[in-house]
Amino acid sequence: MPGLEEERRRHPRKPVESALRVFSYGGEHLAAGRTLNLSDGGAFVRIPVDALSGLPSRVNITFSVPREDPTPETPEEYAAEARVIRQQPMRDAKAAGVALEFRAPLELSLEA
Repeated sequence: MPGLEEERRRHPRKPVESALRVFSYGGEHLAAGRTLNLSDGGAFVRIPVDALSGLPSRVNITFSVPREDPTPETPEEYAAEARVIRQQPMRDAKAAGVALEFRAPLELSLEA
């Protein structure tokens, strides 16, 4: 159909909101925020706009994936190395959106 763009992502995104922490490769805490959507290949996150000035192009992140029925075999906490793909303003002037690509895909087992 005209006007529809083909999805080029290898990993489908799911709307998942959860706590997120961003660290430098050296382990320095840079920001706390929230995931807005996740896929096995990356995340779009919301962080305070004042954290952008010190944000390197490669970061470590930790986040959780909420589960309706968690089990001991299904970890909810994840850590990943990620590359900052883009930054964009949000409606709230105190926040910025940041697109992250994981260094290696994760197996998040996201619900459809």
